[in-house]
Amino acid sequence: MTAVHHACAQTTMPLALYFVRHERRHPLDRTFHSPLLPEGQRGARLLAASLSKIQPCVHVLYSSPFRRCLETWGPFLEQSQTEPPLQVRIENALYERIAAETAADRARGETAFHPARFRETVSRDLPEAQFLDTQYESWLPLEAVRWNESVADVQERARAFLEHVRRTHVPMHSTDVINVVIVTHLSVINAMLDRPDDAEFPMGSVHRVEYEPLESLHTS
Repeated sequence: MTAVHHACAQTTMPLALYFVRHERRHPLDRTFHSPLLPEGQRGARLLAASLSKIQPCVHVLYSSPFRRCLETWGPFLEQSQTEPPLQVRIENALYERIAAETAADRARGETAFHPARFRETVSRDLPEAQFLDTQYESWLPLEAVRWNESVADVQERARAFLEHVRRTHVPMHSTDVINVVIVTHLSVINAMLDRPDDAEFPMGSVHRVEYEPLESLHTS
């Protein structure tokens, strides 16, 4: 079941971030290409209905490059009627914590987590490819992706990207509202929300946080 916390409410601050954890995958498969389970696919359709109620609309959507994240927002983009069409920004800063290589990774004979591999295959393998912003250059470069991350490593990259988002999406007028959706993984969401790394945030859940953009804070 998709748990949505305030996902459809009007915002009172000029920047609203919607943190979305991907829908359900197999509990033993954390690899890069792990797809959603059937119940996860159903949850993604429910999530699409909730995100479609955000007012006035979703302006920007950032996503981890992992397959389960793309399949989580896929139904929302399929039914979105935003003009111009919303395009998804694949962001390497949102990738899953890579604590160690798994047996499934080795069986694939490739670095299954690495975003470069996914960018090579997404256009051939997944229908979600049609919604990607091919002009977007990830804030975190591919060479910064590394194995055996500590919790502190994840917190550092996640919080730095969050600050980047708050500096980037500044409303033109004080009465404007910018809605940004971020689809990612548990450890990244907990880092961005300043929660313990093992804090619960069920798959398919959404949490909205309202911010004053950092540029506005510094110029006031």
